[in-house]
Amino acid sequence: MKYYKILKGNVGGFGNKTHSKGSTVTNEMFPNGNAKTLCEMGFLEETKAPKKVEPVEPDATDITEKETETVEVKTIEDYTKVEIMDELKFQETDFNPLDKKAVLFDLLK
Repeated sequence: MKYYKILKGNVGGFGNKTHSKGSTVTNEMFPNGNAKTLCEMGFLEETKAPKKVEPVEPDATDITEKETETVEVKTIEDYTKVEIMDELKFQETDFNPLDKKAVLFDLLK
């Protein structure tokens, strides 16, 4: 597996996903041979694999704070269809804008 850093703009990969400038991507995120072509065109630069980050154990105060937090659960009535579509775009979830509000809301879960 080869790693690349995106040098210019946004670059499209598999599944209509776009990767933004400064992101680290792999050749497996693109159709066969596209990463090499994009590198030759100056959109990508081959780089080393990113270092793995060790997970940090939370201390006791973090756990007690999380236990006391309340989570607000929104229902379908709390959204408009446009707000649901905006959230799906933000989550990079594929959807059909012609679907009914309830169908789109189910995709948020």
